[in-house]
Amino acid sequence: MRNDFIRELTEASKVLDDTFLVVGDLGYGVIEPFRKSFPERFLNSGVAEQSMIGISAGIASQGASVFAYSISNFPTFRALEQIRNDVVAHSLPVTIVSVGAGLGYGTLGYTHHAVEDLAIMRAIAGLAIYSPADSFELTSAMRRILSRKEPAYLRLGKGGETPLHDSVPGNPEQGIALSGPEDAEWFVLSTGSIGVNAAHAVSSMAPEIRDRTRHYSIPIFSAIKTLAHDFRNARGIVSVEEHRPSGGLGSVILETLSESSLRIPVKRLGVNPGKTKVVGSQDYLLSQHGLDASSLREDFEVFFSQIAADNKAS
Repeated sequence: MRNDFIRELTEASKVLDDTFLVVGDLGYGVIEPFRKSFPERFLNSGVAEQSMIGISAGIASQGASVFAYSISNFPTFRALEQIRNDVVAHSLPVTIVSVGAGLGYGTLGYTHHAVEDLAIMRAIAGLAIYSPADSFELTSAMRRILSRKEPAYLRLGKGGETPLHDSVPGNPEQGIALSGPEDAEWFVLSTGSIGVNAAHAVSSMAPEIRDRTRHYSIPIFSAIKTLAHDFRNARGIVSVEEHRPSGGLGSVILETLSESSLRIPVKRLGVNPGKTKVVGSQDYLLSQHGLDASSLREDFEVFFSQIAADNKAS
């Protein structure tokens, strides 16, 4: 997805003359199309993420739409104060581009596992959160980011993500329905590239559950509030994210239900905080955290079946 981001930014920059890319001394082999096309709009800030965000804010203050690009944990954890005070407090159009979301850099260990970033970024009021599942959702997100010119956090996979779509989806602000009836009783909501595993899990469920389940991909976190009306007939909701269960997508759902006075059982599925020392490929780590398609299917079926049994018994 990082290659897709550079492609989208490069193509958009042929029409827009106010885009700017700042990197933290990485991305080589990926960023070259933009750097070679627009050298005057490219800057390597060095291994100094706090400076990278501060510099990006300064450039944005002069009218540019700036994209600050680095591996997920580095521009978020290390530069949080600069994001809060330099960018968001001044409503500057800086997008923090976070590459290797979740367990994307699995073999490099916990220092490179971005599994708390959504919670941290969500805590900053005024920062739009984008978490596309594939290149098509990324295209949609980039169009919105470039048109709105506001502080944003764009969370990307490392690369090689399986597409969820065959074209750019419309109205991502309302969530993207992937499968299931409009009058569904059960809901699965996923964000980011883990949505592919969730989609496989939903499609392989027992027909009596699958045919009553609606799966949404959530590339824009603000979309949850627009879905509250759809949840009024829901009997159960499962969230799936490559992130700790607390603070991310699952927490947004709980907050939205509370604000809408809806009492619906919610199961939050995410990375296991007790497995921080496990190292391996992304697929291996997903299986260890119960986020592979087979484990997700079992969790979905058990949760929805138990709710159905409890409702029948009562």
